[in-house]
Amino acid sequence: MYKIKELAELYGIHTNVLRFYEKKGLLASRRLTNGYRVYGEDERAILQKILLYRAMNFSLADIRELLSREKGNAQELYFQQLQLLNAHLHELTAVRDHISQELNAMLANTYEEQQDQKEMQRLLQELNKNREWKDRWDFDSFAKVYDEVVHMPAPQGLPFYEAYDHVLDETAKHAQMHGGRVLDVGCGTGNLSERLTAAGLSVEGVDQSLEMLIQAKKKLPDMLLHQGTFLSLPFEKCSFDTITASYAFHHCDAQERLLAVREMKRVLRRQGRIVIADLMFEHAQDCMKYEQHCTPQQKAELEDEYFTTVEELTHIFSEEGFICTNYKVSDILWIFVADLSEEDRECRKNKRFI
Repeated sequence: MYKIKELAELYGIHTNVLRFYEKKGLLASRRLTNGYRVYGEDERAILQKILLYRAMNFSLADIRELLSREKGNAQELYFQQLQLLNAHLHELTAVRDHISQELNAMLANTYEEQQDQKEMQRLLQELNKNREWKDRWDFDSFAKVYDEVVHMPAPQGLPFYEAYDHVLDETAKHAQMHGGRVLDVGCGTGNLSERLTAAGLSVEGVDQSLEMLIQAKKKLPDMLLHQGTFLSLPFEKCSFDTITASYAFHHCDAQERLLAVREMKRVLRRQGRIVIADLMFEHAQDCMKYEQHCTPQQKAELEDEYFTTVEELTHIFSEEGFICTNYKVSDILWIFVADLSEEDRECRKNKRFI
């Protein structure tokens, strides 16, 4: 048993910190007959976790949620911890890069305060958008049956997975042609990653779903897997030569698509390539024409996803310095390839950071 002063001294904190966490309902103590607080080993262990989470800059609400989950699966607990930590690191990295960029501009006498304010506003908007992201498709519950579903016919619904294996084979070919270190975003159960690895490429996967990552790990036990989303990739800038994404990008809405492209570009090296295989139409009017022949169920599925167009993606990627090509698989399936232009490569090559 520890008296309040003894426990505080054990971790180098003030006794008021323990009283604060008790008041917030995160920590409990026992009272002796004389009214003094005492703490057992269980309470000491909880305090240690609280202090660790606070050192990671987790909010009290985040800590309360993590502590409430501790009676469940340990793997899930670590996954939740990693999610929160990655989110904090991503935000801090984005702010650090902005400050570094503006400081370099000051040193080069090219600083413009008005432009700085605009960039900071844009950065804050993007960070707020990242915080709002939710998995409304519940991929954790879908993970164990995903590989069966993609090979099942869908007579009533949209032909999402039409020519599924062919699409993945072609996507892997376009990635292999560029090679280097590859990141598979939205790797799911690892079907595309498996093809990339078989082609001799160095591949890492990222997905927001723990259950999807568990399934991928069964297929590819030696591959590095990470928790993350299109909006928050847990890597330093310029980390990968090639980025792939199959059947995942359509979960980004119109605003998120631009942010996702910028986030992928951030971790892409200066001779980088992005290959997206996904559900999309060539033009917006093609979607409206297609919808005219859909069943009620197919229309509902169209409305449940964030379908983009080749035209829109070409505009977004071109504005970000990419040269784009595309390949039609069917009316709703395309493979989109974006390579950094020479001009943008040179810009990234010459950019200096403090």
